[in-house]
Amino acid sequence: MGETTWYRNDLFIDFLESFALQLKKFRRKIGYGGSMGGYAVSAFANLLELDNVLLMNPISSLNTSSLVPWETRFASAANGLNWEQRYNDGANLNCKGMIVYDPLFDLDNRHAKRYKTLKHIHFPGVGHGIPKHLLVFRLLDTLVESIIHESFDELDFYKKIRKRRYYYGYYEWMLGVQNKHLTKRRRLIVERYKKDFLNISGDVPKQPRQKNYVDLLRDDALKIEKTNLNMAYFIMKRALELRPNGPVIKKKVAEYEKILNIRT
Repeated sequence: MGETTWYRNDLFIDFLESFALQLKKFRRKIGYGGSMGGYAVSAFANLLELDNVLLMNPISSLNTSSLVPWETRFASAANGLNWEQRYNDGANLNCKGMIVYDPLFDLDNRHAKRYKTLKHIHFPGVGHGIPKHLLVFRLLDTLVESIIHESFDELDFYKKIRKRRYYYGYYEWMLGVQNKHLTKRRRLIVERYKKDFLNISGDVPKQPRQKNYVDLLRDDALKIEKTNLNMAYFIMKRALELRPNGPVIKKKVAEYEKILNIRT
């Protein structure tokens, strides 16, 4: 596939400007994406005249010279791509929608604060990779559907993510180096809760947890393949990255690519 271009390729942008004319016939247009995909959805939202978006820990821009000088990740893309010309800032979008992120993760929080027109939804204590965490909590489908039907239940969302205290990924990030809010006293408290969690659940991190996570991805993709094939492909593709030799996953990715006419 080659090195990622963060959708900054001139040929791609020229195509998208032409393709945008074809989208005018649709009554409603919705976009969703996370991280780099969140940048793309928001950066091109005005061009595509999107009505609603769901952004998950989006990178608003990599223009570190003037827009996001505090962004220290993705140095290769920030320095090697043109971030001065057209569609360089996702925070300029005009449409409505939601942005989901971890407010405790400073870099993602700074990007999120640049989006002034969207409803901000907090998922604290998990860091980057919000789509992955939403999948684990069985909330990704719910959020996508709520954007489509404009029926988001904020109270129910926050009630469900309180269960993150039973999720190993929560403790992993809270005790990690990215958590700049971790004082000595807070560390002792989190470690105590982590110990209680492991004693009760018997959960073991790393390999067993990853295996369960890949199974979750695979099963969630299978559940929605008849109603949202594009999302099913996105999820199954992620499962294939984590389990490249999984026979069912490989078969399904190939099947989805054939139906969606995707060439790799």
